[in-house]
Amino acid sequence: MVKSVKVKPPRIEECPVQLEGIVEFTGEFGDHYLVVGKIVEEHVKTLDFKPLLHYHGNVFYRINGELKV
Repeated sequence: MVKSVKVKPPRIEECPVQLEGIVEFTGEFGDHYLVVGKIVEEHVKTLDFKPLLHYHGNVFYRINGELKV
């Protein structure tokens, strides 16, 4: 575990992406709960992985732009 920068709970150092957040809203909806938070700090080890976003259909993106498939 590693000390967080902006929140009290510690972070897991081995995780490639670590998000620090605060709760903005909680609500009860029947037998479900909705929790809305705000990310206040992020830690990304970009050398450890190559993030990929699936946008729609056959469209994919990486940090440096669209990935042609």
